[in-house]
Amino acid sequence: MITRLTAIIIAAAFFSGAAYARIGESRSSFENRLMSKSDGGYQYENKEDRLREIFELPYRNLLLLFPKDTSNSFYFKKPDASLATKSDVVRQAELEGWEVHVCFFKEISVMEFYRRRGSKITPEEIAGLLEMTQNAMKKGKDEKPAEWQKRTPKKADIPKPQIEVSENFSKAVALLPRITTRMVNMKVPDEIKSSINFDTSSASLILTEEKRRFALKNKDKLAAEQAAEEAKRKENAKSRKSSTVRERSAALAKAKEADTKSEEVSYGGISDNDLEDRLMILQKIPDDEGTAFGYTLNLSDDSIRALLMPDGVLFIDSRFDKLLRDEMERLWLKQETERQKAYKDSLYRF
Repeated sequence: MITRLTAIIIAAAFFSGAAYARIGESRSSFENRLMSKSDGGYQYENKEDRLREIFELPYRNLLLLFPKDTSNSFYFKKPDASLATKSDVVRQAELEGWEVHVCFFKEISVMEFYRRRGSKITPEEIAGLLEMTQNAMKKGKDEKPAEWQKRTPKKADIPKPQIEVSENFSKAVALLPRITTRMVNMKVPDEIKSSINFDTSSASLILTEEKRRFALKNKDKLAAEQAAEEAKRKENAKSRKSSTVRERSAALAKAKEADTKSEEVSYGGISDNDLEDRLMILQKIPDDEGTAFGYTLNLSDDSIRALLMPDGVLFIDSRFDKLLRDEMERLWLKQETERQKAYKDSLYRF
């Protein structure tokens, strides 16, 4: 789990590093540069805009694991030196320029995604972004910056669940095809969910929207479950000698209240916790070790990594990337262990 101690250590490393750089830069410095009143960018601030921007991210599921001291901001910048305003982003299908997602950890930038909208991103724009990030990471005026290089992939070792199994079971597992693709069901760590600002966080927005979509998709099934549960309650009420008119009226009132709940969130009186437990938000774990995102290039000192995408470039602090990978591995091992514990019940009476 992403513990408080781990967060403190990482924060100290960021603050002691290149605080003037784009990765490792303070929010105030970043926004003072980008949000000039004469020729700067525009920030998406309302809930609807933030939700849309989050769900357009190709890596949005990973936001569920971001430490509790992170915040995500979204910006739009025109493709020239003119001021961007709200009128420029009203028609999202007609955007022309850059959309930027920045993740701040303790108000320090640890990840930045520059996405080109409208016109396709050019090789010159990609090279320019790489050069700016490279130069910004210099620690001294006369120091030569670390150079970009293609990554050298190293295959990650797949951890084994720490449970007792029979010798024959282990031999049978060894005969099966080796797992090449690992998928983890993304769950928000309890430490993050219990944080003060969780309800307004990106992870909370994602979970709320995913639960709403799940409820819409499974409306009939959830309603049928609630109807069956209500029928069972009525049958039990009839069989109880102590059943009273008041108790039956209370049960009916409760059922009626459940049926009138907003269809935007749930159906049939299914609680938010039930919906969350049933959600399957699957995310592939990269084959390479030490990365949650995968990356194309990294600086020679491995301080910053870059993932080249068809429409943009993602930059991420390598320590933050490794932190998220550790959480993915912890979550996968927990779920893998639970599956191995459950197989006997699944095969009961066979």
